[in-house]
Parts: sequence; C-alpha cells; structure tokens
Amino acid sequence: MATAGPSSSTTQVAPPPPLLPRFEQEWVKRIADSMGTSNALTPNGTLYIAEQITTLIRRIVYDGQKFAIHGRRAKLKAKDIESAMELLGLSHLKPLGHILPEGQNLIHIPNPNGEDLFVPEDRELELNSLIATPIPPLPVKPHIRAHWLAYNGKVPNIAENVSQGTSEEDPIDLKETEELKSAALAKVSRKETAGGSSNEAGTSFRHSVREIPTKETVQLQQLQVEALSVEQQIYYKDIIEACVGNDDKNRQDALTSLEIDTGVQALLPRLGAFIFDATRHNISQRCMSMLIYIGRIIRSLVVNKSVSIEPSLHHILPSLLSCMIGKNLCLRPDKDNHWALRDYSAKTLVDILHRKETDQSLRQRIVDVLRKGIGALFLEIADPTVE
Repeated sequence: MATAGPSSSTTQVAPPPPLLPRFEQEWVKRIADSMGTSNALTPNGTLYIAEQITTLIRRIVYDGQKFAIHGRRAKLKAKDIESAMELLGLSHLKPLGHILPEGQNLIHIPNPNGEDLFVPEDRELELNSLIATPIPPLPVKPHIRAHWLAYNGKVPNIAENVSQGTSEEDPIDLKETEELKSAALAKVSRKETAGGSSNEAGTSFRHSVREIPTKETVQLQQLQVEALSVEQQIYYKDIIEACVGNDDKNRQDALTSLEIDTGVQALLPRLGAFIFDATRHNISQRCMSMLIYIGRIIRSLVVNKSVSIEPSLHHILPSLLSCMIGKNLCLRPDKDNHWALRDYSAKTLVDILHRKETDQSLRQRIVDVLRKGIGALFLEIADPTVE
C-alpha cells in the first residue's frame, strides 16, 4: 500500500498577531487612587478588573486590525478602533483621559509600605479674582397663578395655554381685499366715463379683479381632548375599580367621593363614556348586579352639585332609559328583582329633569321615548305573538 509523502510545495501561513502586553494590578490601583476609589477595591477585584481590561483591549485591537485589512491599509487608524468599539457596543465610552479635567496632573507620592500613590494636584486659586467675580442674580421666586385650561369645552387663547391648530399662513385681510376691489371698480368707471362700451368695461373689470392677490386658507377644527394629570388618572382608575369591585366599604367611599368631590367635572367625559359602554355590554350579558353599580355611579354624579352633567347627557340618558324600559335586564326575570333597578333608574332620571340646566325640549323627547317603550311593552303583554 503506497503512502503519500510530504508535498514538496509548502504553503505560507500568516504569522499570528503579536500578543499585546498585559495590564497589571498596580496600574488599576493607580487609576483607582486618582479617582478616589482605592479603598473600595480588594486585591481580587483589582486583579479581575486588570484581566477584563486586558481582554477587552486585545479584542478591540484585533477587530481594528480586521477593519484595517478590509480597508486595504497596512497601518491601524483611529477610525478602525472606533469601528471595532461600535461592533462591540462600546461606542458610548470615552477615553480614560476624560475622567480627569484638562490640565490636571498627577503627583507621585512614595509610600513607605511599598505601594506608590498617584493623586491629582491641587490647584491654587486667587482670592482676589474670586472676590471680584460678580455674584449671579438670585432666581425668581416660584409662584402659582391659576388660569383656565378649558372653559365650556374650548381652550382659552391665553399665553399659558399652547395654541392648537395654528395656521402657518396669515388670515385673509378682508379690508385690504375690499380696498383693491374698490380701486378696480374706480378704474373701470373711469374707462367707462372716457367713452368705452359696456363690453369693454366688463372685460376691464374681469382683468382688474384677476390682478387682485387672493389668499385661501382652510381651517379645520381639531378635536381637543383635555389631558388628565397623573393624579387624576390614578383617581379615575381607583374610582372605577372601587365602584364595580366586590368590597362594599370601598364602593361606598368611592360613591361618596363622587357625590362631594368638586374635581369630578374634569373626569365627566371619561366617566360618561365608561357608563355608556358598561351599560351596553352588561345589558347584552344580562348582568343586573353590574347595572345596579353603574346606576349608583350615575346617581352620585347627579347628586354632586358642583358637577354639570349636561355635556355627558348623550351618554347618561340612554343608559338610564335602557335600565328603565329594557326588555331583558337579568337572566331570571321571574326570580330576580329587576323592578328595583327600573325604579332606581326612574328616580335618577326624575332628578336629572328637575335640574335647572335641563332643556324643556329634552324633557319632551324623553317623554316620547318612554311613551313608545311602555306602549310596546303593554302591546307585547296583551298579545305575545306580536313582535
């Protein structure tokens, strides 16, 4: 059996990269002394830091050499080191020279125990220059001034409120436009007086009007949602969880807070939307207990004299009317007392209609809705086959 001998042609293998020097513990101690953290390091800690720094520097240099080779360069440049640091996720690090202020030198202090210390040099400051430096002015004393964030659903145009929907173009100057049109009409009348025909006057008027510079702006009214503060968001979350929770004491405290708290007006739009969605969902699920809890929330809002419920009547009234004349409000109509819920909702509706801000036309519309709903209910009782 023949064996293959060594090949006569030899391949040249690139020599391994030179091994970088190792960082010693003494270097780490000197850096720690200059930063004032030498007492917090143990000998094992300094040894570990030295090994980690040595490994990291070697990795950066070797990766930088790879970038230099790919760039067809024989020498390593600073951008190769930066690329290597970005590759390792160290682009945010700064050189060690940035640890100390510029121009601050280290003083070598020999230690009889054998360990040398390097401490930053103390600068000498001139007292005359410090005394001559003018004292900066005192900051303005903080003060609080109340202003309207929103009034009747509109943001007042004051300096404290950020204007929303500002237009980049200037509005149309109607006075200037009217003056230009008057000038055009005067020009046409002079031509007509000079003996021109009516057709020529009309043509001249059209050309004059075309020369009037016009600006067209379209202003869109944006939806302005009043943002809640962090405290209001926490209060809203706690109130909702307590009102629909299982703890009777927390529920009573939350309802009492809704009855007497003067800051509920800012939460009214969100409370109204929650009442509307929760009523619709629980009527479809026939969960009468949740409907009772929602009715108590509405009752507390109505009782609160500092809350104007008129902006949220489009959410509150459908919920009350559904609880009054709804066909199925519970899973067991023959056993569950759904009449108590209907009676409670009716009393709350009466209290709403007795408020001063309720419009007379709204009362008539509510009466018409109740008449139709109760009439359909009586018709169904008289003839169950009629749908």
